[in-house]
Amino acid sequence: MNNKIKSAFKIALLFSIMLVLLSACKKDEPDPEYVGTWSTDQTITLGDVQVQMKDLMTLTKGGFDEMMQLLDGSTDKYVNYLELIGSMTVTNNILHGWITEIGVSSFDPLSGNPTGQIIKYKEGTTGYDNFFAQNGQSKSFGFEFSISGNSMTLMSDNNQDNDYDDAGEMVIYTKQP
Repeated sequence: MNNKIKSAFKIALLFSIMLVLLSACKKDEPDPEYVGTWSTDQTITLGDVQVQMKDLMTLTKGGFDEMMQLLDGSTDKYVNYLELIGSMTVTNNILHGWITEIGVSSFDPLSGNPTGQIIKYKEGTTGYDNFFAQNGQSKSFGFEFSISGNSMTLMSDNNQDNDYDDAGEMVIYTKQP
């Protein structure tokens, strides 16, 4: 090795050691209360049919992964149906999110039921854009939230009437171990 390469290598090594030491000295801040996996069970109406749904939501400091599952009446087991993945910011008790990837279950051609095999579409793909165009759902969202013990309440004024009293505007999640 020539001397210039050796010198550059030594500088890079010293820089790496300094970064490791500085990060080791940095105090670990505890995660915010909202970080973790949360779940709720609800009965939803799809056309004329009522279906049991489980919503599993994992929140990190900067992102989320939400899996909605439907109860398969023939097996009495939950089947993955819809997955939303994205980034988020939290200011005070307001959570703002942006969906960067969407996953939808494939369907059994004979029964028409979801298989639980999620097909994912990233932001910028045709599948991603088509999903939002067909459903009229926004790619971004905001919730007010409060946490008490192992319960988190998400509130959203969906119909813009300045309250959270309407169906679906207030959902209570339970923190999972």
